[in-house]
Amino acid sequence: MKGRKPKPTALKLLEGNAGHRPLNLSEPKPSTGVPDCPAYLSPAAQEEWTRISAELQSMDLLCKLDRTTLASYCEDFALWIECMGYVKARGLMIKTTRGNPIQNPYLSIANGAKERMLKVLELFGGSPSARARIHTEPPTGADADEKDMFGDAR
Repeated sequence: MKGRKPKPTALKLLEGNAGHRPLNLSEPKPSTGVPDCPAYLSPAAQEEWTRISAELQSMDLLCKLDRTTLASYCEDFALWIECMGYVKARGLMIKTTRGNPIQNPYLSIANGAKERMLKVLELFGGSPSARARIHTEPPTGADADEKDMFGDAR
């Protein structure tokens, strides 16, 4: 299939359907909620799972179907943290056995993990520009009375 990937209807509604194109009202609606954390994730990835899933759930951007995507993000996060630890310990440049300076190989691995991580975060609205494209309904009733325009409780 050629062209741009279609945007989910829920996201079009949140963003305001700027193109005024017909909405796909028969789009599947997966059940919302935090998926179970896979047991195969590394300890650092499990810790990130707990942190990020709570944030995504608070914004209603997570469903049970997102388990694999979120697991991929968490493992890339753990890999990035591990590789950056090696880079910090050994430096950006290292010497070969012949004494020639080269870029630390862990830096390349860390950069790859970071790129993949940021792409997945973008899918979940995990960057300022991604969040700027999402418009949610303002709170109504009692919720509106409890928060001022900056989201702080009165």
